Amino acid sequence: MSTESLSAAEFVGLANHMIFAGFDDHFDVPELWTAVSAFAREDAAAVVRHLRAHPAPSPLIRSTHAFADEAWHMLLHLASFTSGASTEADLVELAAFMLARHSQEAIVTGYAFHVKRLFAPDDYDLRDYVCEVPFQQLDILENSSHLCCASWLHKSAGNLSDQSHEEVWNSDAAEAIRQSVLDGSYRYCNKTACQKLPSKTLTPKAALMDDPWWANVITNHVGKLDRAPERVNLSYDKHCNLSCPSCRTELITSDNEVRDRLDRITQRNVFPLLTSAKQAFVTGSGDPFASRTFRKMLAWISDETCPDLEVVLMTNGMLLTEKEWAKFPNLRGKVKLVSVSVDGATKATHELLRRGSKWETMMENLPFIGRLRAEGQIKRFQIVMVVQKENFREMGAFVDLAKAVNASRVYFETLTNWGTFSAEEYADKAIHGPTHPLHAELLAVMSDPRLREPIVAWGGLKELLPVEARAAA
Repeated sequence: MSTESLSAAEFVGLANHMIFAGFDDHFDVPELWTAVSAFAREDAAAVVRHLRAHPAPSPLIRSTHAFADEAWHMLLHLASFTSGASTEADLVELAAFMLARHSQEAIVTGYAFHVKRLFAPDDYDLRDYVCEVPFQQLDILENSSHLCCASWLHKSAGNLSDQSHEEVWNSDAAEAIRQSVLDGSYRYCNKTACQKLPSKTLTPKAALMDDPWWANVITNHVGKLDRAPERVNLSYDKHCNLSCPSCRTELITSDNEVRDRLDRITQRNVFPLLTSAKQAFVTGSGDPFASRTFRKMLAWISDETCPDLEVVLMTNGMLLTEKEWAKFPNLRGKVKLVSVSVDGATKATHELLRRGSKWETMMENLPFIGRLRAEGQIKRFQIVMVVQKENFREMGAFVDLAKAVNASRVYFETLTNWGTFSAEEYADKAIHGPTHPLHAELLAVMSDPRLREPIVAWGGLKELLPVEARAAA
């Protein structure tokens, strides 16, 4: 987007259109943020004047987007900084405020990412890097499918309830997402929740050019692929035995009609995908052992049906008992990872954040899973803590717990608002935000020597580590 031929008034009108188009289709507008920052100081001052004089967003926009006024302020603050009328601290504070309230909006996370790029351009320039995930992975939810985790890439590629997996994998939406990766805009991605973008653990384009397939994709910007997905994330059945506050407001149960529909998706689309896939994640939205559909699927998976497939089981751990595991002899040796969400190192904290769980049951099941790892029945075993206000002081003890149950990895992750928190509730719990009153204490906790153990993985928290520790993590 060039600003050379636009007056300040014309630019403001175009900016208004771009911002709210982004809201409507859940994409970022990095061209706009870059254009504002590229203005000469005097021109940026004119933009500020027009922004302040510009009519408020229309009633329709206000009714559709509750934070329309707040979003307008993002542009105003960026122009004010460019003109010299505001400081870096002002800019960073607004970005942090917006993230605390609207952590799932691509346009908000993109704005925050641009603010970081202003002050560390080399660290946040993605144009020479490729995220391989949208070219390799299909995430299947109940009513939509995505080319990455839906909290990191909100735009849907299609719906397997009424489309084939081939149609979804190469839909127009899927092509647009892949093109955004190839052009370096990553406009559909949540640029702060994603683990890869803030830490820039992406693959350099140059490193892929020796592969003829990738060389063609990168050089010719190929968005529709002749390869099926290598990884399938199965999150289309939300059945779970718990109702954790960060995930849902109540237990989710379904009638036979819903279960039959989920079975049809499995038979028609999921089984064919699994026969050629290399990895399947089960499940990112419920518990595999609480789901009739997923239990049937796990019983079907074998070396005969899915010769190249490895399974990642994501579970709350309550139902994965020795008796339950014995029902799936076909899975022995095919499970790459068992990932258990624990969220606390004490009974009180775990049961608070894993609503419905029993600490005593977990203290039986976790060592059992550790024995499965020791015996080679599963390859890896990790316990996961979603770091938030209620549990961050237990991070060091969480590493001790992992060692005690023979886990191979401890995974710390930032809190995501899946729609179960109000903006105010999320801001209160999301301690990783730099404006949180306890953020400094979190940073102090993260200096615990136990958190430098090789088994620790930081996820989205990696960016908060000191530079020297970040390089080693």
